[in-house]
Amino acid sequence: MGITNLYRFRNNKSYIKTVFSVSGESNTLENDSLNNNYSKIITHNEKFTYTSARLSTMFNHKFNSKNFIRTGLIYGISGFDINMEGVDWNNNMQWRNWINSSGNTSILQTYMQWQHRFTDKIELNSGLHFLHFALNNNNSIEPRLGLKFNISALHSIQLGFGIHSKVESISNYMIETKDLAGNLYVPNKNLDFTKSTHYIVGYHYQINESMRFKAEIYYQYLYDVPVSSDSGSILSALNFNEGIADIPLVNKGKGYNYGLELTLEKFLSNHYYFLFTSSLFDSKFKTMDGKWRNTYFNNSFVFNLLAGKDFVFGSNKNKTFSINAKLLWKGGNRFIPINLQASNIKGYAVYNINNAYNERIADYYRFDLGLKYRKDHKNFAWIISLDIQNVTSRQNLYGQYYDAYAKKIAYSYHLGMLPILNFRIEF
Repeated sequence: MGITNLYRFRNNKSYIKTVFSVSGESNTLENDSLNNNYSKIITHNEKFTYTSARLSTMFNHKFNSKNFIRTGLIYGISGFDINMEGVDWNNNMQWRNWINSSGNTSILQTYMQWQHRFTDKIELNSGLHFLHFALNNNNSIEPRLGLKFNISALHSIQLGFGIHSKVESISNYMIETKDLAGNLYVPNKNLDFTKSTHYIVGYHYQINESMRFKAEIYYQYLYDVPVSSDSGSILSALNFNEGIADIPLVNKGKGYNYGLELTLEKFLSNHYYFLFTSSLFDSKFKTMDGKWRNTYFNNSFVFNLLAGKDFVFGSNKNKTFSINAKLLWKGGNRFIPINLQASNIKGYAVYNINNAYNERIADYYRFDLGLKYRKDHKNFAWIISLDIQNVTSRQNLYGQYYDAYAKKIAYSYHLGMLPILNFRIEF
């Protein structure tokens, strides 16, 4: 829930926008299996509950046609109640409690931006951003800079630079483990931010009033990345796709991403639209052993195509039938191969770290289709829609795992076809 207030000053050159919102989220997960007697055995339990309240206020002022400033503050308070326990497969399958923590923390952000137009063709955007994380009192000051060159009314070039910091999930700060004496402690509470420097060169072509083309080349260098303190481990926060890190981490990792993004977009006009996006990229990380490796997310390419068409009819043009479609094609995520022979001996998955993330799983394809009928009345409208995700019900591979009972490598898949029927009334 939220509320927004916009206050304009009488000089028509300044305004203040304030937003207050509250939200809550609860995630519960239970994993189970069957024993030899086909009885249910719980192997993993977790429940993460988060509540938050957020206040942001922004002041915008126009000095003249060439100079604008914007400054603001964002303050958020987050409450958390997190618990995770289950079988520790790497420790004789003993039951373990990884996290049992509750409390609250806050994040404070302040910023200032200045826009200056040297001429009608050259525009400068500069800014400074400050971040404070109360859980461990970490701070970060981040400069941002952008230049825009209007070659003509249709063509422009943008240059950008910025430093950005990332706060990890609360669960990764609050993970519990045992020291050499067997006492529980929280090793990662004082982790610093992951930091990155961004460099961007972009080109924009306004083809006509309803269509545009954008191209962007970027390079992102990451440092102070949380990684395992063990030089024999390849664990890095850049590969956190699910779960948490249950070992001590240090901010000594690195990484980089670079790539090319292309966008062709036609806005909704004449009752149809489309959007094509493509991304070609490379993503690497480095841990304490000093070797560069592919990240889990280095799937090399992503292509998206969205399109839609509205058919308006009826004597009063108050009925609309819409067709919307989305096609996604991307490279598969990287994985760490399982050593089947060693896994059969140990009774749990043993991974071949030397070949970590060298290979990708099969490419991911998905076709979604949406059908919608809308009828407008004088004071309200009703809409019925059918959204079908993965129309072809393709079995996209999610990953592989070790099946200890069958003593083989097994595979898990994403959802098949998922139809969603919706009826809505708008007043």
